[in-house]
Amino acid sequence: MERWIQKSTLIGVALSIDHLGHLPALMSIYNDKVADVKYHGGMMGRLSFDSNVEAGVFLENKRNWENMFKWLRLGKELDNIQFERVAWIRIVGLPIKYWSEHIFLKLQEALE
Repeated sequence: MERWIQKSTLIGVALSIDHLGHLPALMSIYNDKVADVKYHGGMMGRLSFDSNVEAGVFLENKRNWENMFKWLRLGKELDNIQFERVAWIRIVGLPIKYWSEHIFLKLQEALE
């Protein structure tokens, strides 16, 4: 695991499942320095850069990532990375008028 979590790797928690699902496209639109974007478990994404300088510059400028991530850190700084999973559930019979992030969060809380 140590070989792919280097100084040139950033790991962060996406703002939403939509952000996480579209992270590669979002990164290609907003930044041309990101060499690779990978799913990292749970709500986390991993950004790899060609150099640690590019990773540092990207991290320091919050405008690069604040609309996509709750937080972003150098991969090397994260000693104990918790690997989580995202589960998809199928909800049958929920009227479209109730489809909102607020309602889905309430359903999530009931399942936890």
